[in-house]
Amino acid sequence: VIAMSTRSRLFTFVACSTIAVGIYALETILAYLKTKQARRVYAEKRKQVDRSRREVYQSVQHYSDDELTRKEAEELLEALKRGEVTALKTIRAFLFKALTVSSELHCVVEPIKEAENAAAELDKLFRDSDNKSCEIGMLHGMPVSIKESIDVKGYDSTMGLGKFCFQPAEQDSVVVKILRNQGAVPFVKTNVPQCLFTMECSNPIFGQTLGPIHKERSCGGSTGGEAALLARYGSPLGIGTDVAGSIRFPAHFSGICGLKLTQNRWR
Repeated sequence: VIAMSTRSRLFTFVACSTIAVGIYALETILAYLKTKQARRVYAEKRKQVDRSRREVYQSVQHYSDDELTRKEAEELLEALKRGEVTALKTIRAFLFKALTVSSELHCVVEPIKEAENAAAELDKLFRDSDNKSCEIGMLHGMPVSIKESIDVKGYDSTMGLGKFCFQPAEQDSVVVKILRNQGAVPFVKTNVPQCLFTMECSNPIFGQTLGPIHKERSCGGSTGGEAALLARYGSPLGIGTDVAGSIRFPAHFSGICGLKLTQNRWR
């Protein structure tokens, strides 16, 4: 009886161990396949945005204008409203500057291809208007960079997650609609940390954004791509989000001004 009991326990132990090892092996295989699939999605997305960056760069590579891109936002806006510089020339200069800066700091995720056409339409509106102050918006012709997590129609908002790749937004977010209604021109989307949860700026799709002052240091997060781009004069104005410091941290790390909007701030 004792021998049979020992044999039974041994059999039970071996059977349970085999099942446990099989489950572990299956989970390992499934995790490997998911990781492999995710890496494939990341690679395909990188190819897509790299192709987009190359196409836009080729169209604006002869429009470098450091004097224009180094203007303060208020000065640039006044020049646009007075007609001293066109919206199209401005957007091309900033697209060139942004893509050039991003080749070093990896801060631009994707250029917004429709930006040049939007700027050209604003120039036409400006020429056709009799009373320009009544016809043009408050931000007429102003290039604005957009944090990657904010929806722009026709573009992904992945937050660094593969599951959101190749799912372009069907419409602009509210803030982008307001910007367009006031004559601003969204022209690039900028990098973020995965899920926007850290005070740095890296994700497995678009990689690490470097610090604009010291490249071996962080630009901060989660609005890190914006901060790095603005600090290097690649954008005059950027839109981000901030719950626990996502604008304030990267602004501090990059030596620029960041503003967290709160209820009743302007009263």
